[in-house]
Amino acid sequence: MDSYVLEALGLVAAFVLCGCIAVMYLAPCAVIALRRVFERAVDSPMRAGYFAIAVGIAVAYGGSKPANGYKIVFDPNVDGAPLATQEQFVEVGKVAKLNLCSFSPPSGKKFAGWRGNNGRRYDDGMLVFNLAGPGEVVTLTALWE
Repeated sequence: MDSYVLEALGLVAAFVLCGCIAVMYLAPCAVIALRRVFERAVDSPMRAGYFAIAVGIAVAYGGSKPANGYKIVFDPNVDGAPLATQEQFVEVGKVAKLNLCSFSPPSGKKFAGWRGNNGRRYDDGMLVFNLAGPGEVVTLTALWE
């Protein structure tokens, strides 16, 4: 296997293993490495193809969210409003502050908090811990009074 393929695969592995946080810090280095690999790839269509595949994999998986988190979906609970117009990603094992409600209230009502699909009530901006397991989705429905 040529060194350009190994470099491209190494770059893909770095993007996938490090996840989106590390990508932010490694982005300048990644750009330099991509340029070096690309310069070697252009002299052969086959090398250019390997390069394109490596870049595609890096882009597809490099910015993905860590697998140890869950998603909170905020339901506006308003007739005619689209369901789940806000989402928040939270890592399992970490304390998170719930997003503040930015939904427009129904006429004559004010926001009174959230009701979880577990029946529990949550305040706006409340600190929460492990509302769900990895890969799960929690729905918080707006309460209006």
